[in-house]
Amino acid sequence: MIQIKNMTITHKKDCRTLLENFSLVLNDGDKAAVIGEEGNGKSTLLQWIYRPELVEDYCEAAGERILLNEKLGYLPQE
Repeated sequence: MIQIKNMTITHKKDCRTLLENFSLVLNDGDKAAVIGEEGNGKSTLLQWIYRPELVEDYCEAAGERILLNEKLGYLPQE
């Protein structure tokens, strides 16, 4: 299970809110898609789920991330 509670991500450079009060629960076997325009925080959200410290240089993130024995992987865009 992956659970995210009340997550807000704000870009440090322009103080733009990318995500606000976002909550999600994914149970075993669930699938999810993240869809949106370029620059709206999709990759940042996935990086934060994988390892929150990956976004600390350019974003402020608040919220709770709960993982129960999951093995996560992340494939960067480059």
